[in-house]
Amino acid sequence: MEFIFAFIAGALGISQYWANVIVSAIEAGSTVLALISLFASFGLTSALILTAQSLLKKGAKKTAVAY
Repeated sequence: MEFIFAFIAGALGISQYWANVIVSAIEAGSTVLALISLFASFGLTSALILTAQSLLKKGAKKTAVAY
């Protein structure tokens, strides 16, 4: 079932849900390499994840999700 959601989200672009999942994973301490391997199918780049990570360090969770 999760594969179906992942496939749909990948086909339509990253949804708000997946953006929140990525931000939560960063907050939980996931490494950039782990996130890239998990979400590479969505076309995420390391630059995007690193930028979101730096925004979170500054305390800008809503900005990180929007980014």
